[in-house]
Amino acid sequence: MFKKFFYMSLIVLLFLVSIFSFTGVSLAAENVASPDGYKVVDKKVNHVTENIYLEYKKDGQTKTITKQEFKNAEAKAKEEYNKHRQNKIYNTSKKATLSPNNINKKIKSPQATAASYLEVNTSATFDSNKKNITLTATINKIIGTPPIIIITGYNLYSNKAVLGGFNKVAGLQKEWTGSQIKVGQQTSKVYNVTSTNFWMTSSVITAGWAGGNPKTDTAQSGPVLTNKKAQFYPNIYTEFMKKSMPIPEREDMKAVPIEKRVPWNNTLRGQYIKKFIDTYGDPKWDWSTADIHHVVPREYGGTNNFSNLYPLTRELHQQVVSPWWVNY
Repeated sequence: MFKKFFYMSLIVLLFLVSIFSFTGVSLAAENVASPDGYKVVDKKVNHVTENIYLEYKKDGQTKTITKQEFKNAEAKAKEEYNKHRQNKIYNTSKKATLSPNNINKKIKSPQATAASYLEVNTSATFDSNKKNITLTATINKIIGTPPIIIITGYNLYSNKAVLGGFNKVAGLQKEWTGSQIKVGQQTSKVYNVTSTNFWMTSSVITAGWAGGNPKTDTAQSGPVLTNKKAQFYPNIYTEFMKKSMPIPEREDMKAVPIEKRVPWNNTLRGQYIKKFIDTYGDPKWDWSTADIHHVVPREYGGTNNFSNLYPLTRELHQQVVSPWWVNY
């Protein structure tokens, strides 16, 4: 059952520089300003969301639709509602008063649409303040006739590497029927984080309308990397390099004794700066204010290979990246 996760992880590995883009968070830091030439995402609370959209037609068929198709149906429903709402409710002749007795009882209600629509949202909230992940499923919107049953399942998976089989660690399942089915209906479950992991989520939604065939749809997100406080690995993008800070591929690294760590000194630092300029060109930075970050820290066996090094402002290094590793 984890075969799909493996292939998704493989694709993500090829695009590690943009691994966090699906979260929808804006490129703005909460606790440090983005220095010139850098874009930073470093938030205490992050959300991973998945939306599933279903359409039920009067012929009894239910199908999955896109977000844009749902928005089109929503716009059409609003247009229909506004068209009928604009009909005169009151008799506005000079002799009339605006009292309930003057309400035109014959005003027509909006005609039933040819189809009904459902939007269900599942989200995982990673809260580093509380050191937990909250799984939530919500009935976001209903257009037309509500379903008679909705079954929602939302699962959380973890792994110590970006590749490989992800194991289920938590999940929720809820069935709503009849009057329980309404916009805003919600269910949730909290999972406490105790270790650094890559995380993935998957949602399964089944909905059925009276007289129709039920439909099941699924969605997946991830992987994302957090430390033991459930804090996302910082997403730092350097405009000059057109490259994001790489993400370690494994999170089960052991501390290396000081005497066995690779050395790092001004000579090696200078060699890196020269190779950086040869590779990317001269950014005209004041290198005396820059730190050279080891993506896999020397403390955990990181090397001085060019691919394992990334230039940061001292502020970003000390206020954003290093604190994340403190809670590794």
